[in-house]
Amino acid sequence: MILKSVKIYFEDDFCQRGAVMSWGEKFFKRNRDYKPLYRYLKKLVGTEETKRLFFRAGEELDALMKRFPDIPKGERNHTDNYIFPRVAIYRVLKRKFGDEAIKMIDDVVDVQGGKMGSFLRMFTSLPFAEKLFLRIFVVVAENMFGEQNGFALKMHVSSPDTVKFDILDCTYCRYCKKCGCPELIHTFCDSDEYCFGNLSKITFIRTQTLEHGEKCDFTLAAKHSGARKI
Repeated sequence: MILKSVKIYFEDDFCQRGAVMSWGEKFFKRNRDYKPLYRYLKKLVGTEETKRLFFRAGEELDALMKRFPDIPKGERNHTDNYIFPRVAIYRVLKRKFGDEAIKMIDDVVDVQGGKMGSFLRMFTSLPFAEKLFLRIFVVVAENMFGEQNGFALKMHVSSPDTVKFDILDCTYCRYCKKCGCPELIHTFCDSDEYCFGNLSKITFIRTQTLEHGEKCDFTLAAKHSGARKI
């Protein structure tokens, strides 16, 4: 993949007017998921140091993109938008704050997942929405976490009331390890808990993840269906 620097003139906390942004800088400037972290760091270390940290995170992201130029298209949606940015900012934070860095990432995931979880809880509270949600969830899972995206998914149940499948190989686990950051794996698994763990009228069950187990198992069931952990 050929990375291009895009010249954009703007005036904000990240860069000075007339600055040339790399792909990595551009990502962190525009991505809203990391803005709460940016505001937190401004209070902790000040504006100038925060700008430097995010600039270095952009450099890290550019380096990761160059290190893995031949990732298949399906996997790139996951690596470029989620995995590599998290690895990049984590590496920068770890050099600055040591063991506190993982807690900062956990807090980012908490905020991200909490927002999505609140939206999904509201949606599934609507009349008859639980069955619609489960139908949509099957389609999303098979498209986002199928073989074409670097996953191995085994579907066990896909019914109007219950969806049950296992992820046996995971792009997130694989690239966190390749990047030397296996400690980040749980942060992606936690996102599932935040998103699906408090749905209205739907139970989310997970017994293990690939971080320490043989699979990531997903069971989502309408609460009247009587799903149980097995």
